[in-house]
Amino acid sequence: MLKDQLDSLVIGKFFGTLMPKQGFALFGSSIETVAVQTAAHIGDTYTAYQTELENAGQSNAALPSVGVLAAAPYPSRMRPLNSLNFLRNAKRILLHQVRYYAYSSLITDGTGQDAAVFAEIQTSLGTLSQALPVSRYKNGLMVDWQPNYFRPHVKLKGVNVFDFYETTYWNGKSKGDLSIGEHLPFEEDVLHFIDGAIENADRDVEVHGVVGMYIPVQAKIVRFPLSCRLSFLYA
Repeated sequence: MLKDQLDSLVIGKFFGTLMPKQGFALFGSSIETVAVQTAAHIGDTYTAYQTELENAGQSNAALPSVGVLAAAPYPSRMRPLNSLNFLRNAKRILLHQVRYYAYSSLITDGTGQDAAVFAEIQTSLGTLSQALPVSRYKNGLMVDWQPNYFRPHVKLKGVNVFDFYETTYWNGKSKGDLSIGEHLPFEEDVLHFIDGAIENADRDVEVHGVVGMYIPVQAKIVRFPLSCRLSFLYA
């Protein structure tokens, strides 16, 4: 209750006499690797992103560094799924909530997917206590598990909203410590203020996310696609 009262006071002082409106930005995992994302990567059909979700269920012996455009097997950067024009002319912007959800996109013979990984997951489901997490439903919401390698990464106008990508040990890059990620689904209230517009929203609203599960026999990490929703107040 006290936190809510303090937040309301801070928000009121930030916007002053301006009347804020609500805005949302939705992002989805994408395997596109070019520096500037393109419209053509996702076709103009109702099933185009279905294919992208399946392509995102790839496996690799390593994960990409979050926030870096490097394929292993595809980048952590997510694709904006709605117009961000509401941020271009705003006088003041407040990011007040960040949400991430992971989805089970594994299918037999999926494009770019590893059949041996899929088979190992299927076999594990017959065990008493060693089943590897997966949704029974196609592209269904994933349960929580660890290690999941998930550290949310949102950057607005070059400034990180979250800052926990380094570890205490191993010169800040402990793969073991970084493997333990935030819980999923991830829903966090934040107060991140921007005084002025985000004129180049396509470039300056940057969302990344990596989530994976270690597959022991294959010694690979299978990736799962994410969706992310940013909730803004702006005036």
